[in-house]
Amino acid sequence: MPGGVLAGRTAVTYSEVAEHPLVGLDAGSSLRRWIERHLGPHAPVVRHRTTVADLNILVALAAAGVGLAVVPRRAVAPGSALDVCALREPWARRHHLLAWGVKDGPASAAAVALAEHLREAALADGGSVGG
Repeated sequence: MPGGVLAGRTAVTYSEVAEHPLVGLDAGSSLRRWIERHLGPHAPVVRHRTTVADLNILVALAAAGVGLAVVPRRAVAPGSALDVCALREPWARRHHLLAWGVKDGPASAAAVALAEHLREAALADGGSVGG
């Protein structure tokens, strides 16, 4: 929410975030499991006001001022009514790879075309794709 507790910051630590009420994804979500796995046993205790199953609802709750939310950057639409800043922890920078293969013979034309499309989209978005 613009003008909120972290307004104007370009980066924060997760410990700073955990000092404030949060809205989060349900315990079974892959993002929440990722965060909890990387925080370790000495992580600050998080105070969730509520948890939800859907990333869009999570962003909407944060925009409504219900609490802070840790979300992928792409979950926040450009021009939305949210202040955003990066998390400083190395685990917050996730790198994804596209992998495919077949045991016998070459990949299908559809798989090759999809991989090429995704590679080009990542490069156009400023990402890097390993070879």
